[in-house]
Amino acid sequence: MNRALLLIFSLACSTVVLASPPPPLPWITSSFSVQLESGRIDFGMDCPDGKLTRLSARRGDQVAEFPVERLAEWEFVGTCSGVSTTLELESEGSSKVHGIVLNVRQSQEYVNEEVWITFDPHVFRFTQAMWLLTYPMETSQVKRMKL
Repeated sequence: MNRALLLIFSLACSTVVLASPPPPLPWITSSFSVQLESGRIDFGMDCPDGKLTRLSARRGDQVAEFPVERLAEWEFVGTCSGVSTTLELESEGSSKVHGIVLNVRQSQEYVNEEVWITFDPHVFRFTQAMWLLTYPMETSQVKRMKL
């Protein structure tokens, strides 16, 4: 009986340990391209030591730099661990692109932290940023910045 209880307790403890999320794998640099009707846009990001230090967009001779120093007012909890892109359309059902949204994940254990950065391909500049921070079982904190 004691061995059975010990086995059940051991399995329960190992399950708890395995339930923890894997640690984030911070990246140093990232380059990716998106293709729009207006042409290809190349993005480049630097994130040494897990902190976003550079974000730029390039199309031919056009270059736009995101002012990363403006992010200093947002005290990030996590480190850069991923990036994804989505299109922002002019309206629902429209196929006309209004912007490109870059979602930079800042991971740390159970904390979900993201920075959404909007890029307008028509004027070729970064236009806004939004920071979301969510702890388990709590309301998300949101901060916005117009550029």
